[in-house]
Amino acid sequence: TWRDTEAKRSNVDADSVEFNSTTLKVLMTACVSAALLASVFGSLWLSCLVNHAESLIVNVLMSNIILLFILSGTNLLVGSMWGFFIFGVLGLLTVCYYQSVRGRIPFASAVLTAACKGMKSNYCGLLSVSYSLLLVEVAWFVAWNAASYGVLHSFDFFNGDDDYSSSSSSGEMSGMQYFVLFLLFVSFFWGAQLISAVLQATVAGSIAIWWFEPTRQAPVRGSLFRALTTSFGSLCFGALLVSLIQAIREMLNLVRNQARGRNRRERNFVAECG
Repeated sequence: TWRDTEAKRSNVDADSVEFNSTTLKVLMTACVSAALLASVFGSLWLSCLVNHAESLIVNVLMSNIILLFILSGTNLLVGSMWGFFIFGVLGLLTVCYYQSVRGRIPFASAVLTAACKGMKSNYCGLLSVSYSLLLVEVAWFVAWNAASYGVLHSFDFFNGDDDYSSSSSSGEMSGMQYFVLFLLFVSFFWGAQLISAVLQATVAGSIAIWWFEPTRQAPVRGSLFRALTTSFGSLCFGALLVSLIQAIREMLNLVRNQARGRNRRERNFVAECG
């Protein structure tokens, strides 16, 4: 009956709401747990770098050499002479590199130790800035998706079923649609690169203050303030240059994928005709 149908529908809606709330709680718990674990392991890794920087650098180089020679021997056993030759040459080049930089490892370890000490002394502040900018990046991603969905609808990128398609019957996008996609890519990568650049400038400024003026108070806050004010224009310009390159790469990948799809359709058409 009508009442039974309405009762079943209300039960389904209630179950759906309960499922969504439970899923949200699980996701929030997982995110918080991952953040706490990342903070703890980050602190432990910084301590390890401070105390064992030189041995870590040497062990990483030696591990690469051993791994390359193992891959070379494995390829020889399976009969792949090209793999044996390529990995063997790479292993020999890595050995030569290790011999050439061996005398500089103590200096590199000293620089690494100093940088890690600076990070460790401002760890809480830098961690707070990192997580805050991560939330900003998530918000930017959500806002960009909502805005781009409306823009794509305005330029007829979707059909009636909300599937991505071209407005033309041939399946090819118009020049204006390519231009709109390019601008969307630029805006997305520009925002993401700018947030990353602000974080990098904040970390670099904090380490510089720790090195040259170790008694200054709140170095992370001062570095973040400068990154968002006096240095913000330079960061925006650099992020714009990187975003243009990334947008061009994505457009080239899009055109290449469309060309592959067109060639596949043409081959299928010829096969059906044959």
